[in-house]
Amino acid sequence: MIAGALYLGFSKYLVKCRIDDAVDGVPVHLVNGIWGTLSVGLFAVPELLETLYGRGNHAGLFYSWSMGKADATLLACQIVGILFVVGTYGILY
Repeated sequence: MIAGALYLGFSKYLVKCRIDDAVDGVPVHLVNGIWGTLSVGLFAVPELLETLYGRGNHAGLFYSWSMGKADATLLACQIVGILFVVGTYGILY
């Protein structure tokens, strides 16, 4: 639901700014890609991280809040990854 709202909102924003994106590639791939990356840092569950990576030391921020902690390590890593991709894209193009 969040990704759909982000898509619709950013698509309307591009139209309002008179930016031509005929296939809505920016809202779909850039905006929702950023949301998907951030959502891992927010909602990740340690058991699933352990299944995938063999360890689940750092859960998503909301999960850690529910356990009485405030571990934002995974969210910080996701933000660094987003900044790396955006920075690389800015340098290359």
